[in-house]
Amino acid sequence: MQQGTPRIQKAGRRELTLGDQQLPAAALVALTEMFPNLPRPHIVLPNFDASGFELHIHSSLEDWERWREALQVPSSTVQRNDSPPRLIAQTTFRGASVRLVGYESDPAQATDARTPKAMAA
Repeated sequence: MQQGTPRIQKAGRRELTLGDQQLPAAALVALTEMFPNLPRPHIVLPNFDASGFELHIHSSLEDWERWREALQVPSSTVQRNDSPPRLIAQTTFRGASVRLVGYESDPAQATDARTPKAMAA
């Protein structure tokens, strides 16, 4: 494939280029500068949407909660998904949409004292 030639996806949409993802990339750089001590997330830049990114927190729901508070996501907007057990929140940071996903490594986390503040509200 020649440089600068857009690739076409099966559905007929143009596949995004690296340059198309400048907005979420700039937001990610800002996150590293503002919150260097937060736990490292798994970062997903979708290849079909240049408006944002996803942060997946697998370490613990407490780590997810730290991210939720740093991004100032209201606890009232948090959604719970039971299969697989996880918490999901959406926000905007520096113009980019952010989907924050936290996974329960231990199903007992959902009911014990370590339950994130987001679900206790």
